[in-house]
Amino acid sequence: MPTKPKLGAPGRQRLEHLRGELVKPLRVSMLLRGASAFSPEQIEMLKGDGATIRTRAGAVLTIDVPLDAVERVLDHEFVVASELSSPLYPEGSD
Repeated sequence: MPTKPKLGAPGRQRLEHLRGELVKPLRVSMLLRGASAFSPEQIEMLKGDGATIRTRAGAVLTIDVPLDAVERVLDHEFVVASELSSPLYPEGSD
């Protein structure tokens, strides 16, 4: 039986879209949910992947991570679910 992906369909679609852009963002923001509160060792592993920890709240983290490191972050067994944020683009001024 296939396991549920850690990144849902909207996030996977957004990730593929970002990879296809002519000007790719260097970093993306993610929300991570752990199996339990993230340990100091797990935080260091994420930092080793290039993540910047933005918010810690028990088993939930928000991070900024290089676009090319998203899969490495998702490969950690202690990450059970994630979301990829969508950037807010400023509206053009007239």
